[in-house]
Amino acid sequence: MASKSSNKTRIVSGVRQKKARRKIFGWFFSILVVVLVVYLTYGQAFRLKEFVVEGNKHTSSEEILKIAQEYREAYRFLILPQDNLLFFPKKKFIQALQENVPGISSAELDTDSSKIIHIQILDRKASGIWCNDTELVDCYFFDDTGVVFKKSFNFTGSIFVKWHGFEMTTHMGEVVGCIPSCTDQTYIEFLSGYKIQSVDYGVDAQSLKSLYGYIIKASNDATTTISHLKMLESKKVNIQSLEYVDARFPHKIYYK
Repeated sequence: MASKSSNKTRIVSGVRQKKARRKIFGWFFSILVVVLVVYLTYGQAFRLKEFVVEGNKHTSSEEILKIAQEYREAYRFLILPQDNLLFFPKKKFIQALQENVPGISSAELDTDSSKIIHIQILDRKASGIWCNDTELVDCYFFDDTGVVFKKSFNFTGSIFVKWHGFEMTTHMGEVVGCIPSCTDQTYIEFLSGYKIQSVDYGVDAQSLKSLYGYIIKASNDATTTISHLKMLESKKVNIQSLEYVDARFPHKIYYK
């Protein structure tokens, strides 16, 4: 009986020792995990060193870096530092750039082995000018998608066509109201031969003013306008000597 009791005691003691060892190992593993998480989160292993802006020609690097610094100093869920490369919100940052810097067409981020984030910028390219006033003074550049992105200079000549719409105003980052005419590159390139300086854009028609002094009244359908003007060219009319051309009506063109 004593032998059986002794064996039972040894078995119970062994089970307790195993449980104790497992408990100690569990605590040790948990502490190791916590230390590793703290090290990866707040240590220097993944600490963002700096930002470098590349590719931009017209967009301000300072403006981009200001937004980047704001994101770098912020925390995710109030505890995770965004200056850690593991937690820096790349998609949200790119979205913020495009929302707050209208001159940016697109942006990409690339991180190198030195823990530097390279911000690759593609600037918007001016396709035309939109003016909010009839005097054509309060004017802004827009790109081939119609997005207004920068205050324009006081251009003369016909480097860029100035578009204006009755009771139409457009602000930075918004889309102009002259789409699709003013973003139709085929139409714009065709009109360049007529030295068009400005266009009064309406709901149903537009009035194109040339550097040569004449006015072309046209529909908002670019294909119809091009067809009408080609018809006029085929008649070998000296357009520069005209006062106006009316190309608003199907299969008909009037000029004086």
